[in-house]
This record gives sequence, C-alpha cells and structure tokens, in this order.
Amino acid sequence: MVKRKVTTPPAETVPRSWIETEGSPLPLGVTWYGQEEYFNFSLFSRYATGVTLLLYPDADVRTPILQYQFDYLKNKTGRVWHCCIPRAQAPAARYYAYRV
Repeated sequence: MVKRKVTTPPAETVPRSWIETEGSPLPLGVTWYGQEEYFNFSLFSRYATGVTLLLYPDADVRTPILQYQFDYLKNKTGRVWHCCIPRAQAPAARYYAYRV
C-alpha cells in the first residue's frame, strides 16, 4: 500500500468555475455576484454575429475604460451572449453599453 500526501495546488493553478470564466446565459442583463466580486453580463440577440461590452467610468461616458470582445465559441449559448468581468478588472466602471 502506497500512502500519498494530499496537497492543495497554488490558487493560481486552481481552475475557476465555468460561470466565472465564460459567464452565464441566465439571468439576462447584468448581475452582481458580491461574494465572488464579479459581474455577469448577458444579452439576447437573434441576429448578432459579434458583441463587444463597453464599460465606462462615471466621469467620462465617451471613452470606455474596458472593451471586452465576446468569443462566440465560449461566450455564446444559443442566442444569448454572456461574459463574466471581475470587479478588479474595471473598478471605476459605472455604465455599460454593447457594440453589436
């Protein structure tokens, strides 16, 4: 019988859940997950061939501080486009828009 020590891998090697990496298609709109510190964005579009999320600060609603281009292979389920944005990635964001 071989005994092996159980070790926990470093946090950076532990894969995040599917929702935290690709977002969830439901619920539609924007959902804040405070305990995990991320926003989930979800948008229904029957005919969109590409979607980009634009996040804006409170002081400048013309220049986005973050542009996230959705990947149709991982950020699309049926006709719903979705993504997860950690709060740390855009802490000053107050407004959002989509480029479809």
